[in-house]
Amino acid sequence: MKLFYYGSGNPFHPSSGMDVVLRGHLLEVADGTPPPLVRIVLRDMSETVPQGSPFAGDAHRVFRPGRLRRPGHLAALRFKLAHVLRGRPLMTIGYASGEAERQFKADLRADRAVFVVDHLQSATNMPLWRLLLSRHRFVYVCHDFTVRTLIDEAALARSPLRKLSKLAQSAQVLLAECVLIAKSHRVVFISSADRARFRWLCDGKSETLNPLLDRSEPTAADTIADRFRDEDLSDTTVFVGSPGFAPNAYAIEWLRDRLAPALQAVGAPVRLLLVGKGTERIPAPGDPTLRGTGFVTDAELQTILSRCLCSISPVVHGSGLKIKLLEAFAAGCPVVATASSLRGFDFVEGVPVISIDNPSAAAAILMHLRERREAGDDGRDAIRERWARHEASRIGRLRQVVHDAID
Repeated sequence: MKLFYYGSGNPFHPSSGMDVVLRGHLLEVADGTPPPLVRIVLRDMSETVPQGSPFAGDAHRVFRPGRLRRPGHLAALRFKLAHVLRGRPLMTIGYASGEAERQFKADLRADRAVFVVDHLQSATNMPLWRLLLSRHRFVYVCHDFTVRTLIDEAALARSPLRKLSKLAQSAQVLLAECVLIAKSHRVVFISSADRARFRWLCDGKSETLNPLLDRSEPTAADTIADRFRDEDLSDTTVFVGSPGFAPNAYAIEWLRDRLAPALQAVGAPVRLLLVGKGTERIPAPGDPTLRGTGFVTDAELQTILSRCLCSISPVVHGSGLKIKLLEAFAAGCPVVATASSLRGFDFVEGVPVISIDNPSAAAAILMHLRERREAGDDGRDAIRERWARHEASRIGRLRQVVHDAID
């Protein structure tokens, strides 16, 4: 029996929540027999598998996305139209690879096999009709309710054409996701809220597994290059997320335009730190309350989360598990978040909930956390205990689901 593991993104050098979760899933499933034959479509053509990775061997395959920028608008339009007519959601086109599609067809010729599809993006190069006709078993790992995210992106879009495009993509995504869920022998949701949405389609063959996170120790080189190793972050509230994603952009605007003035109005000695690609361009010059760092390494993020006052998530759009909060919990970092951000976590309790309609109340919560920290009780021990219980109950369960499908 062969085990094929299909993923997309970059689990080797994560730059998104999808990448972080994929890395944890791969490491978990690889710790078993038979080991998976990994097929990853990387996000960028220049990325490579690092030396020493357990997935760098000849049995594993890494693909680059095709070059979508062809001469002339008509050629690009034809490419996208062909992609859609072959049953692929347009939002996955960044991972389109002819080589990866040929590999999928070759894998389908195996006598006996189980396919793990980790995230809808990983089905970019799988024609839906081939998937439906396949005699092999599939395990689908559903990261989020992508339809909801696309609808929210449509609501936030300023261009009417972009609104229409996002709504059309949401319909495509719903079809593709339903096909994957219906076809799969087992379905794993990383969010209990998303599992509830699809219960009508997969009741009895699904379960919720909030992810584990790989916590590798930083190398000596990472530690030396850490920009924050000597910085005092005790009065800093952190938001993690790139403004290139519309729900994050909306949250960043709220932090800049609503929360920062509320903190200044009460003279709160609390700073806001924005972490993620593109955030370095957000703050206005000379703003003492708000600062953007741009992209940070894993080691730098661990330093920030281990020393900051708290992590904040004023996200009210999109769906799925907010991996930014998962990373905070894993680091023992206090969290302040909207009810929408906390939806789907199965082990969370006692998190202060904020409303974006009341930035003054949010500022008061941050001040209270600061006072508690000064008094020597920042709540980190309780967070670490909850995370340890989550790890103990969760470890090995995805691997068991996959191997149950093999049996």
